[in-house]
Amino acid sequence: MCEINHKEIVKREERGEIVIGIDPAVARRFFTSTDHRSVQQEIGEALFIERFFVKALFCLGVLSLLAGIVASIFAIKWWSVLGIPMMIVSWFILGGRASMGS
Repeated sequence: MCEINHKEIVKREERGEIVIGIDPAVARRFFTSTDHRSVQQEIGEALFIERFFVKALFCLGVLSLLAGIVASIFAIKWWSVLGIPMMIVSWFILGGRASMGS
């Protein structure tokens, strides 16, 4: 198998010769765990904005769950005893399904 550098892959993808797909779990792990300096040295591009958005949206998911729990306490009072566990279970199920690979 011949080695193709990153710039050649990008050019081929832009021309529509190849289609690149990455599983969401792999992409999230890449943007949250990989050292950005080594990535910049390898591909020649800084991924600061992409890393920021992935980490920010990950944090916003948790914050939205907490905001929903607080809002349910004020909005539906004692019914939130049923609503809060349903919200938490739904959050885990949807989060797990969103990060599953194909």
